[in-house]
Amino acid sequence: MAGTPAREGFNGAGHWPGFLQGSSIVIETTHHTLLFDAGPGPESTHAGERLVVPYLFAHGLFTLDTLMISHSDSDHSGRAPAVLESIRVRQFVVSLRPREAL
Repeated sequence: MAGTPAREGFNGAGHWPGFLQGSSIVIETTHHTLLFDAGPGPESTHAGERLVVPYLFAHGLFTLDTLMISHSDSDHSGRAPAVLESIRVRQFVVSLRPREAL
C-alpha cells in the first residue's frame, strides 16, 4: 500500500504482511523503518517465522529502526522473539505490565 504524504516533508508507506489473526504492519519513511506488532506466536500459526521475517527480508529490510509491540496478547507479540533473533533492531518499544513476558 503506497503512502500519501500527510504533510509537507513526509514521504512514507505502510505494508501489511497479511495473516488472518493478529497484526503486524511495516511503516517506512524516507529515513526510518518501524515494525508495529510482530504477529502470532508458536501456539498459533508461527506467522513471525513463516511470514513476517521472510516478508522483511524479501523487501530488503535487514534492520529496523523500531520494533513496537502494542500489548502482550500473543497474536500481536508472539513472534517478537523471532524478529529480534533474525533482524537488527535499533529500538525496541513494548507496552507490557510488570512481570508480563512476551
